[in-house]
Amino acid sequence: MTFWQQIVATFIGSLFGFSLGILLFIIREQIKARRHKSQLIKCLKKECEFNLIQIDGWLEVTDLVLRRIASSDRELFYFYRIHDFQRTFTLQCFEEGILYDNLTYKDLTILNEVLVYFSLPMSEYLNSRINLWKDGQLEKAEGNREFELVRDQLKGYREFVGEMLTKIK
Repeated sequence: MTFWQQIVATFIGSLFGFSLGILLFIIREQIKARRHKSQLIKCLKKECEFNLIQIDGWLEVTDLVLRRIASSDRELFYFYRIHDFQRTFTLQCFEEGILYDNLTYKDLTILNEVLVYFSLPMSEYLNSRINLWKDGQLEKAEGNREFELVRDQLKGYREFVGEMLTKIK
């Protein structure tokens, strides 16, 4: 083999090795991204299931509060922790674009409402309304109206989270 044949052979071999290395790197990164996405979706589904259980509990508390208000019983010992709604993987899926692939813009708007609703200020507001009822500063009709609205909102948001769970793939 001549000198120039060796150079050409070495160049072709190096080029082939370099190309193969890049190809393997790209394939590995795609596999890692696919695994990461599937793990995020799995965690998001678990988070939604957990949140459905949470909402069911808050619906029970709301029904108990409504019964106490209806019977004019001011001895309430219920405490809302609506801010315990889990959102870690929901926000991460927003950042990764997974939710944009699975939900409509209308769904995303409702999801944003859900995330705003289940916050510390809402917990504080509901607990302050319970305290006003206990202290006799909230009328029966107004308390009934407010907590019926809370119950209706919780039912709507529960339905949405359930639908979201079925849409995520």
